[in-house]
Amino acid sequence: MTSQLCSTVLFLAIMMFLSFNQPADWIKAGSEPRRYEMDTDRSIHHKGRSVMTIKSIETGIKGFGALMQTVDAGKYSGKRIRMTGYLKSKNVTGWSGFWLRINQANSAKPISIDNMQDRAIKGSVGWREYKIVLNVPDTASTITFGALLSGEGQIWFDENIQLEIVGSDVPITGINNSLNTISPLNIITQANLDSTRYLTKGDKRLNAPYLTLSYDLNNIDSVEWVYAEIKVPQGEAPLHTYYSVIGGNLFYSGIQTISKTERRIIFSVWDANSGDNDKEKVPDSARAVLLAAKKNIVYSRFGNEGSGVHTHYVYDWKEDSTYKFLIHAVPDSFKNSTTFTLFVDFDKHWEMIAKIRTPQSQGYPKYIHSFIEDFSTRDDEHRRSASFENVWVRKTNGAWKEITQAIFNLPFGDKNRKFKDYGCALSTSFGFMLSSGGGYTGTYIPVPALIKRNAKGIVPLKTMPE
Repeated sequence: MTSQLCSTVLFLAIMMFLSFNQPADWIKAGSEPRRYEMDTDRSIHHKGRSVMTIKSIETGIKGFGALMQTVDAGKYSGKRIRMTGYLKSKNVTGWSGFWLRINQANSAKPISIDNMQDRAIKGSVGWREYKIVLNVPDTASTITFGALLSGEGQIWFDENIQLEIVGSDVPITGINNSLNTISPLNIITQANLDSTRYLTKGDKRLNAPYLTLSYDLNNIDSVEWVYAEIKVPQGEAPLHTYYSVIGGNLFYSGIQTISKTERRIIFSVWDANSGDNDKEKVPDSARAVLLAAKKNIVYSRFGNEGSGVHTHYVYDWKEDSTYKFLIHAVPDSFKNSTTFTLFVDFDKHWEMIAKIRTPQSQGYPKYIHSFIEDFSTRDDEHRRSASFENVWVRKTNGAWKEITQAIFNLPFGDKNRKFKDYGCALSTSFGFMLSSGGGYTGTYIPVPALIKRNAKGIVPLKTMPE
């Protein structure tokens, strides 16, 4: 697969200059551009707009044709971007897809690329939305994007392709030549943590840093259920720590130490389009709505990080104990909304925490993540760690898929850290161990990094809760 992708990259680089009656703003490229008709198709529309098409005009084609545009990387430098487009296909004998490439000046080799070959569009498929996510490092000079068709058939795509900056919690797709692959990692035990406690004094800091794990859902669609477990080691739960067990597009859930006498289970869902920092400015039609909740749930609206519905349940969760979380996502195309429900296992009995519907957006989770956040005002001598374990997803057809790799990142960087006392390792129980603070460097690895764990191989649930 890697050699095929590299071949595609080289062909695109070689053929970039070719243009044969090219449509406005688009450059014809590929290994066999003369064997394809590439132009605007005004007989077909998507959302009221004419569309671009690539159509084979010969048989036995061994190469591909592509349409492409190139933009300056300047405003995206140092960011993560998402490309979103709509495409449909007819009788594709090879494969097709969108593609996105991050280029470096004076180099034929791209910094990163994704041409969807690992999740290619084949045969005849109606209009669908597709997304590609890549990092744009400071060394990037240009960004190239478009669509391609390999072999015979025809594709159409809406030329209103969107490029947007997204957060580091959105996992990248494709090949990133600057990404560290770290495997195997150290296995961190309770003894390792106990032997290195309270090593530094606190310092004021500029923000509330957090560590993230973005799980790979690249080849998994229609994810209806997400399952994950968490275990916080003894002594690793200082005040003002939030452990997000399962987060995703529009929701997050986890556990929190709020004070010396109170711990909580947290579940929040954003308003439409992530809402507004001023929660009062969001119109009723765009607000997330609490549909049901467990007894004694505290409910409110949040702001300052977008806006939405926040729930918390006061629960004295314990260190060195495993807690099981389960998210259920139900899209409603008629109401153009999605309902998210959080279940938590209490003593081998699943209970609903809350059910929240968010409007103007319907679809299954496109990505999931976990993180640790220190939301205090000081980075003190206390370390915070957690093992995020046994992550699985269940598709609408009932098939379970175990998630065994993730991208580890430190979104705010480490400019205000005296020590590289953060990182990711493996735990003793099929988990990724995130650790931050206290001067402990035993989990440090460069970021971003692709990390892997061994599979457990045992489906976590046979019967889903209602």
